[in-house]
Amino acid sequence: MWAIIKIDKKKFELFKIEMKKKLGSECKFYAPKLKIERVNNKKKKERIFFLLGDYIFCYNEQFNQKSFVNQLNSVIGLKYIINNFSLAQNEIKIFIDKCKSLENSDGFIKENLFNIYINKNYRFISGALSGILFKIIEFNKSKISILIGNTKAMIDRKKSYLFNPA
Repeated sequence: MWAIIKIDKKKFELFKIEMKKKLGSECKFYAPKLKIERVNNKKKKERIFFLLGDYIFCYNEQFNQKSFVNQLNSVIGLKYIINNFSLAQNEIKIFIDKCKSLENSDGFIKENLFNIYINKNYRFISGALSGILFKIIEFNKSKISILIGNTKAMIDRKKSYLFNPA
């Protein structure tokens, strides 16, 4: 059973060690991450963000016992466990499977996590075009046609161009 846990990110590694001691080897953790690369003054900077902030997923069969879950409150790095996570097991599994299907070989979520809409404005958040506004005019499985000002361009969907809705 998957539990949703809020943690202290600074103590994440210590938290995992403590949880494995209490839960045994059948403990799995999942925290979807994004890697954003920016270029400032010809220097490449990488930042890693947890998609869910301070929240992670933890799997163990013993989470179906309420009394056992209550005993975990003293684990170092644990802020709290979301109540009634047992009611949302199907949604949690679907979300985790969706995130895992969107990961690249390094375990980071690719840019196609969000739905892309034609004639909507977006802003690049990584790469050489970071901060530039553009409009999507057409897309298919491998290419996206964009409009930057009055200039048309094509970008490859398989490359790691990260952008947000503007």
